[in-house]
Amino acid sequence: MVRRRCDLLAVPKTDRQLNQLAVPIIHGLTSNRTWKSEMTIQSDTAVAEPISIPARGTTVLQLFYRGTDNSVWSRWRNPDGTWSGEQKIGGVLNRDPIAAVVPGTDILQLFYRGTDNGIWSRWRNPDGIWSGEQNIGGVLGGDPIAAVVPGTDILQLFYRGTDNGIWSRWRNPDGTWSGEQRIGGVLEGDPIAAVVPGTDILQIFYRGTDSGVWSRWRNPDGTWSGEQRLGGMLKGDPVAAAVSTQG
Repeated sequence: MVRRRCDLLAVPKTDRQLNQLAVPIIHGLTSNRTWKSEMTIQSDTAVAEPISIPARGTTVLQLFYRGTDNSVWSRWRNPDGTWSGEQKIGGVLNRDPIAAVVPGTDILQLFYRGTDNGIWSRWRNPDGIWSGEQNIGGVLGGDPIAAVVPGTDILQLFYRGTDNGIWSRWRNPDGTWSGEQRIGGVLEGDPIAAVVPGTDILQIFYRGTDSGVWSRWRNPDGTWSGEQRLGGMLKGDPVAAAVSTQG
């Protein structure tokens, strides 16, 4: 399998006393696949694992994390490789944030579970200015995930509800949000979502009450399948990845 070139990979360092983010830099990832040594990005506020996402329309990589005040904080890597100071974005989080690019735009949007267990959001406009908080709604029993509906400009959120079923809301291309939709299932953890390669099918995977992998998928016409049991015995949430066909 050919591993594609990448410039930077961010991983968390679980050192809650130092409150630092440790980021190993991939050195070009040529045929010898050499790595540079670990670089510590100082943070006086980080209390949970960071997430990273490129700022749309730029060559900037931005990190987001929950601080000691339970707000969203951020640092970013400039094109010259230097790192910014900390920026407080705001909010009051109950868990860690997630980030997604709004399809068809240069808007980077954050989602997180608030103290009321609803979904809250802030977004970065193309000029770099951050919005105020938006309450999207819902009552979550876990963390939300975000996925682009293939073939559309719709960004869809999925989350475990208080009944342990999968629930969803989605952002329409005009910026409005749908009401809640119950997709079903009985989950033991949080769901994940992935686009089936070569199709317009969005598939959800999750751990069921029997600790096996279960799945449902969204057909191109917007209808959802029934449950499918894939098997296995899990102790945590599943992950999904497309297998490269290159040698």
